Amino acid sequence: MISFRYCVTHITNLHNSICIFRKINNKTIYISSYSSLKNSLVNINNHFKTQLIHSPDIVNNGISKGRSNQTNHILTISRTKQNSIYQKQCKFISTHTSVCNVINKQSSYFGTNPLFVKSDFTTRNCSNVRQISSFFERATDSLYTNYVNLIYVISGSTPVEFTQDSLVWLHTYTGLPWWATIVLATSLLRLTISLPLSVYQQNINAKLENLKHEMVGITTNLRRKSKEDMFRYEWSEEYTRRMYNRSVRKAWKDLIVRDNCHPMKNIFLLYIEVPILILLTFSLRNLCYMFPEPNIYAYEIYNELTTGGFGWILNLAEIDHFFILPILIGLTNLVNIEIAVMMRLREPTRLQKGFFIFFRLVALAIIPLAPYIPSSLSLYWMTSSVFSLCQKLLLISPKFRRLTRIPETESELSHPYSYLYEKIKSRINFEAQLMRKLK
Repeated sequence: MISFRYCVTHITNLHNSICIFRKINNKTIYISSYSSLKNSLVNINNHFKTQLIHSPDIVNNGISKGRSNQTNHILTISRTKQNSIYQKQCKFISTHTSVCNVINKQSSYFGTNPLFVKSDFTTRNCSNVRQISSFFERATDSLYTNYVNLIYVISGSTPVEFTQDSLVWLHTYTGLPWWATIVLATSLLRLTISLPLSVYQQNINAKLENLKHEMVGITTNLRRKSKEDMFRYEWSEEYTRRMYNRSVRKAWKDLIVRDNCHPMKNIFLLYIEVPILILLTFSLRNLCYMFPEPNIYAYEIYNELTTGGFGWILNLAEIDHFFILPILIGLTNLVNIEIAVMMRLREPTRLQKGFFIFFRLVALAIIPLAPYIPSSLSLYWMTSSVFSLCQKLLLISPKFRRLTRIPETESELSHPYSYLYEKIKSRINFEAQLMRKLK
């Protein structure tokens, strides 16, 4: 059986000047740019001279057996006439179209993948594929190594070890089982840190909302004053606009300084909650895996975790085999997001809609991730999500807002729970109607 891979290898390793193949008719192929193909075609002629004439078989690259004994003209180069090209007629079984056309149309040695069937697939392409594959392998190995090193550094850091020792101390001091210790530690951190910061964040937001209404009258006065100054001092419109914008910015900064409500203070809660989440997550992980030092002390704590569960999760060092906690975590996070969306009185912007969609995807992504972590971590995440839900419902209460001295705003609802109930009811009815239409 004749193989054209040798031929393709020689042709594709030529000089950068690529020869142009032009099909004149269904039986003849002429080649331009003679000098660049000269040496390779001589080698091809020597290798296939006998096989092309005497072989009764088919071409390996998918050329079907001959439908007729037609003649194809193959270009060869005479060694004695190096600057001339002539046609040598060779008889072999082929199709009614040219060899190049058949190779393009039929499946290649590598299968029917279009990447390999195309006529421009060469050994250079093979080399590129290997280089790309090797690059991705190196990049993946590098990312994995960096990830492992990062996990190791965080797990052995001083804050994580302090949090880990604090959990052990709380468990020893209270005498509670480990599941109750995790719930108690999470609730204490939420009550003492997250809730006060959330109240402070709501206070800042309420002040900023009231300042925006106060700013309306200030901008009106500044606009009138700018027009008067333009006629009085003969300012241009561009200069007047710049002076007006400068005055508005200065007035806004003065109001923020007066009420001590800079918008950047809203991210304090994020800066505190994220480190707490990381510290507790890695601390519980260390306890379950006896890290960083697998000594007798760590082994005793591990044994306590294996028997310190409840209900269907007796072993907190193992995964939740019933997948109950992962599903509850995902559903609780989704409820948190949907309540935040329903309680908005204004139509969200495109950016806000994008954030809500992203948070929904993250909440759903936790469901398949949580079954692969110890049950102690799932229990902590579940407790944190439930507390966030309760905190969100508490912060919309007008009585609690007056108790914590959060200023009253126009967007505040007098009966928020009734409003939320109606929103949930309308959402359920809308989805039910949509399901009926789909059926």
